[in-house]
Amino acid sequence: MANEEHLAKLLEGVEVWNAWRKARRGEDPEEEQTLNAWLNAWREEDSDLRPDLRGAELSGALLAGADLSRAMLSEANLGGANLVGTFLNEADLRAANLDGANLGHAMLPDANLSNASLGRAELTISMLSGTDLSEANLSEAELSRADLVETNLRKADLSAADLWGADLSNAQLSEANLRGATLCKANLDRADMRHADLSGADLRGAELGSADVYIEDLQRARLPVVFRIILTLRTGYARLHEFIGAARRK
Repeated sequence: MANEEHLAKLLEGVEVWNAWRKARRGEDPEEEQTLNAWLNAWREEDSDLRPDLRGAELSGALLAGADLSRAMLSEANLGGANLVGTFLNEADLRAANLDGANLGHAMLPDANLSNASLGRAELTISMLSGTDLSEANLSEAELSRADLVETNLRKADLSAADLWGADLSNAQLSEANLRGATLCKANLDRADMRHADLSGADLRGAELGSADVYIEDLQRARLPVVFRIILTLRTGYARLHEFIGAARRK
């Protein structure tokens, strides 16, 4: 249940809300801050000052640029909300509804969005490094050029999502649903893609580097012709090797 005072303050508008959060941290609401100063301030913020917006009804809310860092927003309804450029560092958004929300350029590093629903959400150029999106619904979400370094996307639904140019290096994608997803020019170096469903996923121009992925899963994806020929040859060689080994055992 959301704290009524916190929710009422947020609904007064982003400018009022941000000034209120500064004041609660003992800062001058009128003083301009550098990004580093702001980051240091919220990192040192007392845990008792974390905004409690759990289960809040905020569908369609205009929250662009709001300071929601470390906010408790689990099970909140933010469907269709305008969260462009919002600061959600280390926020708790477990099981929250963000379907159709606009989170373009938002800052969500180390936030917890496990089991959250972000179907058709706009996350272009958003920062999601280290974020927990395990078992989240991101079907048809727009994630082009997003920072997803070391992000946990285990068992997430990314079907038909647009991840063009996204940085997924060191990301956890095991058992994720990537059916029909666009991963053109994405960086997947050292990503864990074991048992991910890549059926119809477009990996043309993607950087696979040292990605941990099974050949049989890759064969279901759309790949550059040269890459597909190499996979076919490798698969054929493996089958031939297996056949020779079986014949020798007889």
